[in-house]
Amino acid sequence: MSPRKRLLLTAAALFGGCALAVSGFLLLAVHAVGLEAVAAGWHAARPTVQAFKWAAMIMVVWRWPALADWISDRFGLDADDRTRLRGARWRVAAGLAALEIVLGQNLIARALD
Repeated sequence: MSPRKRLLLTAAALFGGCALAVSGFLLLAVHAVGLEAVAAGWHAARPTVQAFKWAAMIMVVWRWPALADWISDRFGLDADDRTRLRGARWRVAAGLAALEIVLGQNLIARALD
């Protein structure tokens, strides 16, 4: 298997596993305490979660060269792929910010109202 394909499969498995874990946790929480209690807890925790999300995005962009080098070494990418990955820093930053603005801030639902 090529290093690029292995990297893609690892990322997909990681994100899919995290999504399943969060979904399962929320389902158990709703079943245990009820939807209203979970919604109230989320409303109370939302500022902290948003601060954590933005801090994580800033850390990814700030440490991108080291992260790109680690990914390249870990998955055995060649020099061209390493250069391409390091060059994707601001595209990744723009994508993360766009996802947060559109999905995290519920922009689609607000636009439809």
